[in-house]
Amino acid sequence: MTTGADSRSSSVCIVDSRLDLAPELEELSRALAARAVGLYVGGSIASRDYRPGVSDIDAVALVDKPPRPAVRDEIIALHTRLAESHRHGEALHCVYVPLTDAVDPARRHWTWAFGELFRRPLSRIARAELLATLSWSSDLSHGHGCPR
Repeated sequence: MTTGADSRSSSVCIVDSRLDLAPELEELSRALAARAVGLYVGGSIASRDYRPGVSDIDAVALVDKPPRPAVRDEIIALHTRLAESHRHGEALHCVYVPLTDAVDPARRHWTWAFGELFRRPLSRIARAELLATLSWSSDLSHGHGCPR
């Protein structure tokens, strides 16, 4: 794992070699740079059990505000493009959690999974898994990429 501070901001970027198995995440990160404060990856990638073509890719995007209808359309288009352009892109699942709603485990968040956008809570189990096995965290609020 490498870390580095971006000289244009006070953000810290953590790049984890486990992410190399899922290039979809780097494209997702770039696409969300204008809206996301952070992108977090848990599940099988973080626990080193990821199997391309078998496992799903569990991500949480911490966003500055709840996605309005036009932004939700952009999220659908983004995930559709990722599914079409990456061999295992359809396995990428992402929960979009607004900063204002991040602490309430019962709150329903827009979630992309199984080829559709719908609302569901980010469960306490998922939250615990993220904290226990976090693979990558990046401050994306200024649109800066992580040096590799």
